[in-house]
Amino acid sequence: MKHTVSYYEFRFDIMKVIEEINATTGQVQIIEDFQGPIGAQYLVKVAGDGWQIQRWFFFDEFDKKEAKMFGVKSLNNPNFRQECISGTATWAQIQKLYIEAEQTIVSIFEDYSVFEYAPSDFEGEKRAEWAEYKLIKLLKETHESIYRVLQETSLPQNNLNHI
Repeated sequence: MKHTVSYYEFRFDIMKVIEEINATTGQVQIIEDFQGPIGAQYLVKVAGDGWQIQRWFFFDEFDKKEAKMFGVKSLNNPNFRQECISGTATWAQIQKLYIEAEQTIVSIFEDYSVFEYAPSDFEGEKRAEWAEYKLIKLLKETHESIYRVLQETSLPQNNLNHI
């Protein structure tokens, strides 16, 4: 008997705060989290009085120092914070487009039932592993393409505007 599954069911349920910064203007948390979008393992949450920003770092782009700089800048620079909240910051546009693309691509893979197999179906299991490999590869290429296009078309006023 086959069981209909979603790719998201295979993901781990783990979340760990790596670092926390508390300031008078708010709080920054750098989190290792496997519950987010595919390809995102790290999340930076920045929160203040009546506002919150959540930025995922995708695939190989996470750097703890950059994540801290992003959080601190979000707390201390009201203009940058507003760009993040409104979704006009380049990273926010990349994140939004990638998550939309990721959901569409995963849905297409699921429509073809490539992740389904019976417990004793060795060929089905191999097909699911192959599909997962192809899915991750396609999503990484999608993220890189979105990132490249939006970085090339945005002209930041200073070097840290795109962080």
